Amino acid sequence: MKLAKFLAVGLKDQKEYIFGCFAVLNDTTPEAVSKQSVFTTIKQAHDVLADKELLSFFKSLQQPEKSE
Repeated sequence: MKLAKFLAVGLKDQKEYIFGCFAVLNDTTPEAVSKQSVFTTIKQAHDVLADKELLSFFKSLQQPEKSE
């Protein structure tokens, strides 16, 4: 349920960005993502969060915080 709430908030302000991300991850177009059911989008978001390799990749891109 938290994932659905997160997507709902994100879709209000960042719809094009979110559709673009899901399009890239699912080898489709943002237009196709915008027309799919919300349940399909939630499942795709769940799949992304369960993909350990993808999450590891994005975590590896984080730069360590500088301590001053």
